[in-house]
Amino acid sequence: MSDYFKPTAKANVTKASPLAFFFLMLIFSPTHPTHAAESSLPKAKDKQASLPAAFHGAWNFEKSSGGFTGRGDSSYKIERIVFTAKNVLEEYKDGKLVRKVSFTVKKGKTLFSKKEEWIIEMPKSLPKVTRIIKGKLHLADNVTDGFSYSYVRPKKKAHN
Repeated sequence: MSDYFKPTAKANVTKASPLAFFFLMLIFSPTHPTHAAESSLPKAKDKQASLPAAFHGAWNFEKSSGGFTGRGDSSYKIERIVFTAKNVLEEYKDGKLVRKVSFTVKKGKTLFSKKEEWIIEMPKSLPKVTRIIKGKLHLADNVTDGFSYSYVRPKKKAHN
């Protein structure tokens, strides 16, 4: 055999770095975000869930909180949202529709409660825990250091 094909140093494959093993397990784990996102979506054969009727209709933005600083999302400019019975979310800014997006909904475990709660999933968005507390709608990113958004129903105009 030619010296060209002889290894110059022996590779010790049996003593692979525990750190490398950890990262491989993390990447290929079923709980890795790329796998978790796929498994959390409703299956094609499942009946499409919808938010309860109490969530449907218009909601005016009240405030945001949370995030890394705890001060909320200062870049959020949506003034009103509307949930439809057909799993569509409409977002309005300056009285104009700026986004209309379909979403999926499911009951699932959250960071905020031991019981299952409504979670909505939309393209290009973190899953949102969706609940009504004392008449206010709360949407919260289902992640550590995520944002939370509060909404109230529009005030009804007084009749003269």
